[in-house]
Amino acid sequence: MEKIKYMFMAVLVALVSMTVTSCGDDDDDESVVNSLVNTTWTYSETNGDDDYLVITDETFTFSQSTARYTVTTIVKKGDEEVNNKTVNDYTYKYSNGIVLLYPVKANNALLEGTIERGVKMTVMNVSRNSLLGVYYKK
Repeated sequence: MEKIKYMFMAVLVALVSMTVTSCGDDDDDESVVNSLVNTTWTYSETNGDDDYLVITDETFTFSQSTARYTVTTIVKKGDEEVNNKTVNDYTYKYSNGIVLLYPVKANNALLEGTIERGVKMTVMNVSRNSLLGVYYKK
């Protein structure tokens, strides 16, 4: 009887351990979980004085699979004002706080962003190994 009791306990422990322990895929499916979708990140800079002023606004806007990088520059010289806007499209991959931006056009740079605390993104121009800018979530 004692032997049956120990066998029963061993089987019970084995069953409990199998139900508590499970094996699964811990990787997030980025097509489902992607915290960049429908977000906008901006950077603004103003240089100059009343006679000659340069205002630069840069924006990254993320959709499900693409990102749009827009740079708007306004140059004010006296009463003259010149506006310039460039738009570059990228595809991107996002994982563990790193976003890799692949240019749609061949002559655009490869970019890499590092997201800190979910609100600050430092973007490097990988092609030139230089800082592009620091952007904040809008």
